[in-house]
Amino acid sequence: MSYKALAHPLITEKSTIQNSLNQYAFLVDNQANKIEIKQAIQEVYDVMPLKVRIIVQSGKLVRSGRGQLSRQKKCKKAIITLPQDKKIDVYEGV
Repeated sequence: MSYKALAHPLITEKSTIQNSLNQYAFLVDNQANKIEIKQAIQEVYDVMPLKVRIIVQSGKLVRSGRGQLSRQKKCKKAIITLPQDKKIDVYEGV
């Protein structure tokens, strides 16, 4: 059940550059911790990550309607570092 910690891989210009360094970015559940994310990567992609780093991006203020301010949801990202001989195909199905 730990695979629910992973939402989807992030495919951006920065994350594509990081792929050459064997680092992959994922959007993860806000309640997930490093151990759960590591187990989810193991189950889904069948690789053992070397390192898991987490970034919590706070929600931005946006204007809506008649100048009213609201806040977007915060999100949590994980950057996974893999061994040199392992790869994850994040573009599969795109």
